Amino acid sequence: MGEDRFLALFDIPGVKQYVFGTDPLVEIRGASALLSHLNRTVMKKELQEALVGATVDCVFAGGGAAQFLVVGTNLAALEDACRRVVRALRMETAGEVSPVFGCAAWPDGSDYPSVLDEAYFRLRVRREVPTTPRVLPTAPVMAECQSAAYLPGVAREREPEGEVVLLY
Repeated sequence: MGEDRFLALFDIPGVKQYVFGTDPLVEIRGASALLSHLNRTVMKKELQEALVGATVDCVFAGGGAAQFLVVGTNLAALEDACRRVVRALRMETAGEVSPVFGCAAWPDGSDYPSVLDEAYFRLRVRREVPTTPRVLPTAPVMAECQSAAYLPGVAREREPEGEVVLLY
């Protein structure tokens, strides 16, 4: 083939909790429709916009998972594009989903199952070993009170240094 080929996998852990996390049927249908839109439209669109000049073909998309064959880019650019997809999905769901991805090179002569295994391994590493703390972006930094664990610590300014100290 001559051009660099890659397989990119996406997964949305806890997708059932997202879709079925509510009792009203109307909201379940809404979450399910949004998830379908994210899988079938948003992921590919974001990849194509980020990887100008590359070919992006959807192998599979549905149920909170997707696979794409990408030709004509490099691994660093593909991983940047995948991070862009993750940001877009988080924005579309107001932070309710935390997608993960894995990418693997598909050299000439390699078979699909071995490339899939490599991409899936990289996805699992991202899924199992979080690199950033899981905090809501709108929540202030808090510490638990040591004497009453259900209450947050209270920040007070200590004079004259101006140093912020958490008082419990």
